[in-house]
Amino acid sequence: SQDRLSILSCLQKYKACSLNIMEGKDNSMGAKFAGMRPNSNGLNAQQLIQEMGKSGWDYLHVAGCNPAAKFPAKLWAKATENLGFLVVQDLFLTETAKRADVVLPVLAYTEKKGSFINIEGRIQKMKAGKEPFKDALSDGE
Repeated sequence: SQDRLSILSCLQKYKACSLNIMEGKDNSMGAKFAGMRPNSNGLNAQQLIQEMGKSGWDYLHVAGCNPAAKFPAKLWAKATENLGFLVVQDLFLTETAKRADVVLPVLAYTEKKGSFINIEGRIQKMKAGKEPFKDALSDGE
């Protein structure tokens, strides 16, 4: 950690240099700026799964993640024990998708256009690199 501090102090001498912390994956910075951080004013993902296990939920919609693989098997089993209906929206047939009542397909990132916010807080535009199949719907559609 002493090496890190000396590197940071050297970097601070340069005005054109900035320190940017990678906070997650995908568009986590966009989610942060939209006020959707899991650790602000609400339950984080683990707390949500624990709450589901206590009270049981009627419906859960999982988009682009695999909680069955992310959380301990016992915790996920307890959370889904009293779950009424599970919808998974994903590109792959994950462990979570295999247990879903309905799986909604999505476009791959190469088939999408849109924008994201990089770790410097700059909006980056994205063009589709490949035309999706005819009548394929984007995630939001």
